[in-house]
Amino acid sequence: MQFGFDRCTVSFTTVPSAGIAYPAGWNLVGLLASVAPVGDYYTLQTGDSSYGMVAGNQVQPGQGYWAYFAQPTAVSYEGESVSPNSEQIRVPAGKFVMIGDPFPTPCDVGPADVATAIYTYGAGGYTRAEHLDPGQGAFVYSSTGGTLTLAPRMPQSPGS
Repeated sequence: MQFGFDRCTVSFTTVPSAGIAYPAGWNLVGLLASVAPVGDYYTLQTGDSSYGMVAGNQVQPGQGYWAYFAQPTAVSYEGESVSPNSEQIRVPAGKFVMIGDPFPTPCDVGPADVATAIYTYGAGGYTRAEHLDPGQGAFVYSSTGGTLTLAPRMPQSPGS
C-alpha cells in the first residue's frame, strides 16, 4: 500500500545584515521584541483612549510605538529568522491607530480601502506613505474600519 502526501514548504529567511539607525529623540518605530532596545515604548491601539506604555521586550509585531532614544540608536536584525507571514491589525472606523513594520524588509500596507491614510514621522514632520520601511512606525486612519495587512517584501532567492 502506498500513501500519497502533499508537500507543504514553509520557508524562513535568515537576514544576513539589516540595520536600522534611529536619530536621538522621539522616533515612530515598529520592531520585534527580540531586537527592540531596552526602554519604554508608547502606543495607541484599537480601543485605546490614551497612549499605553510597554517595555521593549513586550512590543508586538505590527504595532507602532513612540520610542525616545537619548542618543542615536542602531538596531540590527542580523541573524534573526523572519517568517514570511504577514501581520494583521484591526483598525476601527474613524480612528487613528499606530502600526509598525516589524520586518527587516519594507512592508506593504493594505488593502487601500481600509488604510485610508498612512502617516510616518521623520525630521520633516508627518509624511503620507504607501508602505513602511524596516523598523518604521506610522499612524493609520481608516474611514471604513476593517483588518489591515502588513505584508513583508521578502528578499528574492538567487535566480528568481
